[in-house]
Amino acid sequence: MKTTPNKEFDPLASWIKEAGLESPSSEFSSRLIQKISSLPKVEYKPVISPFGWKLILGYIGILFLAVSIFSPSEKSNDILWNKVPSIKMPQISLEFLSFNFPSLELSQNLVFGILTFIGMSIISIWFNYKNRIA
Repeated sequence: MKTTPNKEFDPLASWIKEAGLESPSSEFSSRLIQKISSLPKVEYKPVISPFGWKLILGYIGILFLAVSIFSPSEKSNDILWNKVPSIKMPQISLEFLSFNFPSLELSQNLVFGILTFIGMSIISIWFNYKNRIA
């Protein structure tokens, strides 16, 4: 394998020799600084507003409270989690299409997670819409 470049024909070197090396004028940096300083100032806003952080903190607090209330204690087997009504999804039957979809059984944790996600999404969309109007 050849490690040295072919000195006979190097188009890049010939183009550099033809064009020559150009350097900026002596006032280039001062003009560049003037252009940069004349640009409008950008005000950066945090992605999550202070109210958003309070909302997240409140959600975490409610979640902690719910876990501490519904978690089983070591002394008794009667927990409040078993008293929460279960949500069953209705079966969809499409007999007119000559096939049936399988029934969808979701655990309570998954249903609560989905409902919480939907609720938090609606709250987020509502506050974003409210802030854009103002």
